Amino acid sequence: MLRCVLRRPVRASLVNSARWMGTVGRVPPCTNEPILDFKKGSAERQAVFEEYQKIMNGPPAEIPCVVGGEEIRTGNVRRQVAPFEHQRTVSQFHWADKSVVEKAIK
Repeated sequence: MLRCVLRRPVRASLVNSARWMGTVGRVPPCTNEPILDFKKGSAERQAVFEEYQKIMNGPPAEIPCVVGGEEIRTGNVRRQVAPFEHQRTVSQFHWADKSVVEKAIK
């Protein structure tokens, strides 16, 4: 008795899922990016090091709040420090106030 009760919903769900799968188009094949080793002297390691030097030796980046593609500078600026060197400011960002948050929700 219990076996019959459980079979019916399972069969119905399988039929419905099979119908649904027929409406989906083909999924494109997935390919992964190549795995880079970052060995000493490699081009990828040099590129990462150069970008690191630009960030650490350049001025801090200014990051505004962005709502609907509009950049909003609130004037309430906070700083993001390097995790390994807290004296070094990596970027300065504008802290969202209540009006910016409400604008983002709408």
